[in-house]
Amino acid sequence: MHELIKITPGTISNQHVNTVNARDLHNFLDSRQDFSTWIKSRIKEYDFIENQDFILLHNFMERTLTGVSAGGHNRNEYILKIDMAKELSMVERTPKGKQARQYFIECEKIALNQKPKKPKNPIDIPKLVKKFKACKQIAKTAGLKGQDAVVYANSIMQKNYGEDPLALLGIKNMGKASYTQAVYQTEKSINDFIDQCCITGVNYKTKFKVIYCGLEVWWKKNSSNRVPTQKKLGVELGKRFERAKSGIIWYHGVDLKIKIGGGKDEKNN
Repeated sequence: MHELIKITPGTISNQHVNTVNARDLHNFLDSRQDFSTWIKSRIKEYDFIENQDFILLHNFMERTLTGVSAGGHNRNEYILKIDMAKELSMVERTPKGKQARQYFIECEKIALNQKPKKPKNPIDIPKLVKKFKACKQIAKTAGLKGQDAVVYANSIMQKNYGEDPLALLGIKNMGKASYTQAVYQTEKSINDFIDQCCITGVNYKTKFKVIYCGLEVWWKKNSSNRVPTQKKLGVELGKRFERAKSGIIWYHGVDLKIKIGGGKDEKNN
């Protein structure tokens, strides 16, 4: 059967149930009301109960994922039980509403007639948020901010855990090109610094902290963005030069052309 509205396994009132994102249902029904007005009025008029008929993710994108409080991503998400979704469809009294209700009924019939399967693990929202925050911190250390950090963190979640928080909320293509460009631009700028301010050759070596001091000075003069982390500089240096560590991190094959404070003068002491 063709999927009209996405149905996702979830947990409401400690029960494993199939759920529907109210925003997806609202879009399918082509309601003339804006989403917030529509869902709030339906809940009040038909006495739906939070944590029994639906769960509400309060400002989920703003408070737990993005840290961004502006734009279309500062929003609440209502996750509905199928029974509530059917009733909301019925009270629309439109061909679309009738079609949606019949769709949910057919989905339930198919589920009942199928062989019992081990249910998928329901989404553990607190655990998901905790992992996302950790991934977002990785994005921040890479010099990304706002939506760029969010999308980069989401990509880490997909790669490492096979989870997609943005897709869970129905958000697609959120700044993908933007964060990719940001990462690329940071890497390019670090290499521009190396090419402009460093000298290379087998007879050169210098301390990592000296190079980073040079990067800080150069970056503040040439970019309005935050200075990349030491880790990011280390990644780019490691692509081009040999790293050695004996209490202090050194890079062989590279040295600064210019003096930064007193740093370069002391590097070989």
